Amino acid sequence: LFDVTFYGNTLFEPLVLEAAFGSHSANASNGYELLETTVRDSLVISLLSLPGYFVTVFLIGRRTCVCRSIRSSSSSTRCGSASCFTCEQTPVYIQMQGFFCMSLLYIIIGLFWDFLSDIQWLLLVLYAGTFFFANYGPNTTT
Repeated sequence: LFDVTFYGNTLFEPLVLEAAFGSHSANASNGYELLETTVRDSLVISLLSLPGYFVTVFLIGRRTCVCRSIRSSSSSTRCGSASCFTCEQTPVYIQMQGFFCMSLLYIIIGLFWDFLSDIQWLLLVLYAGTFFFANYGPNTTT
């Protein structure tokens, strides 16, 4: 499943780069400039996705606290109380988080492609987010 999403991400990268950074062929006068521009733009996306590995290394095996959003202002809520539960960040749980976030981002990008093509920075952040969560979840834990 991860291979399909990863290769699909890479397959559509030229379309997203063109929408986010503009047409490469119009700006480049020769093949070398086109290659240089494509490498630079791909590097930006790769650098935005790299922290996913570090987040996984930091969180894997740790217990995290997930509390309900309803909190009383007079009492402090701690893990183990009735309104909180602990969750161990196992590789399977991290994979599920990564796949869920990737699918959510793909749905947003797919549904709002025309709108996002006009807002390049948002398209770039969402697309880089798919790489981040690919590295945070399935790519690190498999």
